[in-house]
Amino acid sequence: MKLRALIALQLSAIVVFGAIAALKFPFFSPIDERAHFDYVRILAEDHRLPVLGEDKMGYAPLALDAGLDPDARPAPHVDRPKGLPNDSYQAFEPPLYYLLASPTFAATDDWSARVKLVRLASLAFLVAAAGVLYLLAGRIVPAARLPVFSLGLTVLMWPGVILRSVTVSNAGLELLMTCVFVYAAWVADENRSERWLLLSAVALGLAVLTKFTLVALAPLLVLVAVRHVLRSRGRRSLLVAAVAVALPLVVVSPWLVFNLVHYDALTPNSLGKQLQESVVNPDHITYTIGRFADQVPHLFEGVLPQEWALVGSTVPLMGMGFDFLRVAVFGLPLLLLLVEPRQARTRQALLLAGPFVLGFAMVAWVTLVENWPIGTSRRLYAETPALALFAGYSCLALFRSPKALEVLAVASSLVLVAAWVDLTSRFLL
Repeated sequence: MKLRALIALQLSAIVVFGAIAALKFPFFSPIDERAHFDYVRILAEDHRLPVLGEDKMGYAPLALDAGLDPDARPAPHVDRPKGLPNDSYQAFEPPLYYLLASPTFAATDDWSARVKLVRLASLAFLVAAAGVLYLLAGRIVPAARLPVFSLGLTVLMWPGVILRSVTVSNAGLELLMTCVFVYAAWVADENRSERWLLLSAVALGLAVLTKFTLVALAPLLVLVAVRHVLRSRGRRSLLVAAVAVALPLVVVSPWLVFNLVHYDALTPNSLGKQLQESVVNPDHITYTIGRFADQVPHLFEGVLPQEWALVGSTVPLMGMGFDFLRVAVFGLPLLLLLVEPRQARTRQALLLAGPFVLGFAMVAWVTLVENWPIGTSRRLYAETPALALFAGYSCLALFRSPKALEVLAVASSLVLVAAWVDLTSRFLL
């Protein structure tokens, strides 16, 4: 009963603090929220995808960002910004999140309410991800589902994860679709199920339609497909595996065709990089392995969002609390693999830690090969909940006691609730 009460508290904290952030966080978050909202606006108003380099930022988002009411009469004057802020520059993103958010946008004519409703819809994706984590925890350690699930929920409680998920962007759906893919791949591999293998392929396609960098998860689908063939050793299994590997491309193909028509390329990423370079890399720095290594520690500092990244040090013991959270999620899996290297070949490691490793590799690739600095912790939020479940599994494997895992989940939750109470009182209320 105590553990169920803890989980109820965790879920309540996610919903309550998420709702407060959605309703009270100023318009707009500096992390590209205005441009994400403009993408939704274009879809809802014009019933088409925005075109990068052609569509300009709408009047209403500019007015809201300036603290003005777009519906006021006479309409307030808003100076158009120069350079990148004048463009609807998030148009390079895949469309799934924005398609799902546009009906919420259209539910009212009030612009302030539109932002809040879209944010609350994004919160729903985060809550749905908690449901998928519950199902996945039951697959990992059926006898200890609740403590493993509870530790997984602590990542969804991170202020960084909640704020990034509820402010308008594809982050919340990205996290949900990553969890859905991992769960489907797990069931396919565990049950040797053709149906779930195909479902995992569709989930991967939808994940890529949410955030293109999630293409990094493709090796996990290939791995599960290969294991399916090796264990079944039949012509049918080979055919199903081939269809599964091809399915994500089929799911993504309408967006790829749109890109070919409008950009003469499969993705608009090159054009997006060109447009954003004056802001993201104005000094044209060449990112070497050494420079990337300097960024690596920042990939593990995601407990707080970028907007509040420096405030933790002003709260007594809060910095130590955040270190404790990072050790729990990132340290336990590493400790298990060091103590028992054979664990690296288990389904738990491959499908729970694998997404984070592949996400890290994608960040490294984009930074070093594309020379595009994306080494911030929010880039790995989608993959971290699965890693937290692996941390719970690691705790059980190392200490052989569900009680140790329960204590860890309780301590982590207390740190996060204290952080949220402090941050809410200072920045949201």
